[in-house]
Amino acid sequence: MARRFEAQNLEMQARLLLHTGRRADAVAPLAICRDVGMQFTGPRVHGALSRALESNPDRDRLLAAIRALAQVELLNQQIAALRRQVAAIEEALQASEKKDKDAQVRIADLGQRLNVALAQRVQEPATRRFAANRRIELKLTER
Repeated sequence: MARRFEAQNLEMQARLLLHTGRRADAVAPLAICRDVGMQFTGPRVHGALSRALESNPDRDRLLAAIRALAQVELLNQQIAALRRQVAAIEEALQASEKKDKDAQVRIADLGQRLNVALAQRVQEPATRRFAANRRIELKLTER
């Protein structure tokens, strides 16, 4: 926590030096701030540092570094979004697999019930024929 405030303090000191026209004096605190706490004050430090640097090549290198950091941040955000999307897809896939498994169990149960019903239907006519044949035999034997 103290490092965060140290970075903010250095950045504010450098901004005051810039405001009073002491550009050369502002570079050192900003460079230290950049090394100490960029995660807290990054964009502000880079902005102030770009104003403090007098030479164009140094400023160009800094601006290139700022663009690179911005691209890295954008990529990190895109990766986070992709991870959320993959998690949502995995969740949907798991739900679909569970639904499919439940459907397979239900199909197997319905198939078993159908087989039992068909077996009963097949036995009914045979039982009726057997009973009818038995009655005919009894009638014939009675004569």
